[in-house]
Amino acid sequence: MKNFLLFRLTHYTICLIFIIGSLVSCNKKGKDFTESIFGTTTDEIESTIDFNLINYLSKSNTKIIDITALAVKHSNDKNKRQLLLKIKRDHQDIELELKELTQKNLIIVPKSIYTLNSKADSLQGQNAEVYLSQWLINEIKNQLSQFDSIETTSKNTDFVQFAVRSKLTLKQNIIALNTSLSK
Repeated sequence: MKNFLLFRLTHYTICLIFIIGSLVSCNKKGKDFTESIFGTTTDEIESTIDFNLINYLSKSNTKIIDITALAVKHSNDKNKRQLLLKIKRDHQDIELELKELTQKNLIIVPKSIYTLNSKADSLQGQNAEVYLSQWLINEIKNQLSQFDSIETTSKNTDFVQFAVRSKLTLKQNIIALNTSLSK
């Protein structure tokens, strides 16, 4: 029994010396005690892209596609319909490229559920085309600002190049829409 108690006392003493030694060495280095024992380091991982911005961009793009589809239905002018269909194709291309980029970079973009809040009374009569065109221009301008944010904040070169290309397309579409409205 005496040997067992002596063994236990020795064992506890060695453990206590080890713990005190670890605490002292951690204090000298200015580290946390658990960091010394488990060897954990907390490196901050900085994201190369803002995931919320990508989500907003995806929703905005879907909204623009829906608005253009609605505007095509209400348009009587053949040239304006062609312009609207071109804008719709451009945004479908943007959506496709965005999906490819998000898959390549392992980003999950949730499917957006929203309702297109068009004012039914604004879609009646001759002003429907003007109303939808103005709404479309505003949404495209909103998307331009999202692409500006991606271009300035992203550290991912693929997303930056995507933003630059898309901005050029959007600016051309805004000019064409403004020209068609002035006719």
